[in-house]
Amino acid sequence: MICQVIWLFFHCFLTTIMSRKMIFEFEHQGLNFSVSDNDWSRKQEIGSGKTGYVYKCSGRAKRDDGTTITAFFAAKVSKSHDINFKLQKEVDALKAIGANKNILAILASKEINGLLTFVSEYLPRTLAREIKDLRAKEDGGSVPLQHADAIAAAAFRAVAFSSRRGWVNRDIKDANIIMPGEEAKERAEENGGEGTSSTTGTTLTTKNMGLSAAAAASICVIDWDRATRATDEQEEGYIVGTPGYLPVEQLLAARKISSSSDVFSLSCVLAKMVLPRPIFNVAKGGDATFVRRCLSSIVVVMGKLEESDIKALGDGISYSDTDKPDTTLTEESCLKARIDEANLPEADSNFYLSFFKETLQHRPDRRPSPWSCFRRLFQRLNDNEKKEFDKLDAAERGEADKDLGGTEEAKKVFTDHYQ
Repeated sequence: MICQVIWLFFHCFLTTIMSRKMIFEFEHQGLNFSVSDNDWSRKQEIGSGKTGYVYKCSGRAKRDDGTTITAFFAAKVSKSHDINFKLQKEVDALKAIGANKNILAILASKEINGLLTFVSEYLPRTLAREIKDLRAKEDGGSVPLQHADAIAAAAFRAVAFSSRRGWVNRDIKDANIIMPGEEAKERAEENGGEGTSSTTGTTLTTKNMGLSAAAAASICVIDWDRATRATDEQEEGYIVGTPGYLPVEQLLAARKISSSSDVFSLSCVLAKMVLPRPIFNVAKGGDATFVRRCLSSIVVVMGKLEESDIKALGDGISYSDTDKPDTTLTEESCLKARIDEANLPEADSNFYLSFFKETLQHRPDRRPSPWSCFRRLFQRLNDNEKKEFDKLDAAERGEADKDLGGTEEAKKVFTDHYQ
């Protein structure tokens, strides 16, 4: 009888082990993780988009001492067999771009039940949620986000990295930027209960402190399913992106899209972090007036769209009379008026006015490079924020030398980050 019980126990144990099929196996932070079918069956949906669903799932690994560690990961699953190719484009794009701290990497990918699926590190909060939470806490929603310049600098650095490898994201927005989760206590300890924002000089308490400098510098740009090589010609009349973040060249379906479009979109994200409302408010309406509404929202703030601006985009653009924006401008709706609404200190107000005049202008060939944007924002960071950034890589050092007129001048700006 005892033997039968022992045999039954081992039979059940072996059956459990045998049935624990590994769905994914990958390396993360020096450990070999696996996601079993049991773990996969317990995954939780945390979001969805046009191409797929995003789930939170757990993975397990063994430490050197033999103990088990459990970590959470994000899994993106194609919505249908027909969408597989779009997720495959995202996988291929990220492989081609390569590893970067501020671009969320794919750890593993495969088809599960005929649907392409890939696994990434799990970062729990979007920048969109961070901004929304801050606005909900503050009267009038006018306080800029803590470490806004550091977040933007990290994102511009990611875009510069992808640009140097010939890739353009084309859909950067605050919902496509994610950051690590933190306990409020940890954030408070870093600042001794309160701190000063390098963005505005405004004293911030734990009541409205949303994230630390470490989290700001560790943000990741996600959703590269619409990424394209800058050398490729786009499909005529094809527009991708999100209203309020789309530059003129994408709205008019220019055949060539460069990293300048990412500069425009990311500047809209920065504006949303430091201004009380989005810099371009796109009026609601039907798809037939989509281009006109988006263009109108831009020219109201940035000025009239000239014929020379349109011609500079090249042949093949889609621009009809029904697309032409409303060019009626008022002093209250210009860029300076938008920035004045935020009641920023004079130095910050002047900086953002100058920065947005360059990055949000109609002509993509006249916007600064992502690297130049990173450099300008990095100079505004405090020492605590700067120390959270990695050292400049070889390409960045070369750009710094050229941009700032020599190695010695570059070292003055980047100090310890130049080595």
